[in-house]
Amino acid sequence: SRAVRVTGVKLQAGRAERLSVVTSGGIGEIRLGPVPRIRGADLSLDAKAPDSAAIGALLHASLPRLGALAYSGRLSGDPANWGLTGEVRVGRTVIDEDLTGSYTGPRPRISGKLSIPTLYVADFEVMSDSKEAPHRASSGAWEEAVAALNGLDAVDLALRVELGRVEGS
Repeated sequence: SRAVRVTGVKLQAGRAERLSVVTSGGIGEIRLGPVPRIRGADLSLDAKAPDSAAIGALLHASLPRLGALAYSGRLSGDPANWGLTGEVRVGRTVIDEDLTGSYTGPRPRISGKLSIPTLYVADFEVMSDSKEAPHRASSGAWEEAVAALNGLDAVDLALRVELGRVEGS
């Protein structure tokens, strides 16, 4: 057969002390060939990491060092047109997201809504690796964070962000 339908997927990877990912669901069609194609994905995703360093290592990218991260959501569609709904937790901050992505135009496009009832500033302070100053990072860490965001130049973003309140200074 040149196409495969996948049902009842359950994938667990990683370790709780580093990065763990659990996926379940199905894929409507995987077309085999020199360039495999996927259509009709419907996957439940759950991921946890003690901090952003574990995710940065996986992506081979320098990410700002944040505290504990968790994601729970659903990915549906195709690689060219997908939807992602769920909840991101960064420390005590909860971010509900409803996003769609499209790779059919000249540049990838991500659009949708992020809703944050309460943003706890301390959850997004870039942490230092230094034992002497564990609460705030040097300005070099902020420069690295900005450099990591420069990759967004290659993506069109249309996001609506709803923020209830901010706690912290």
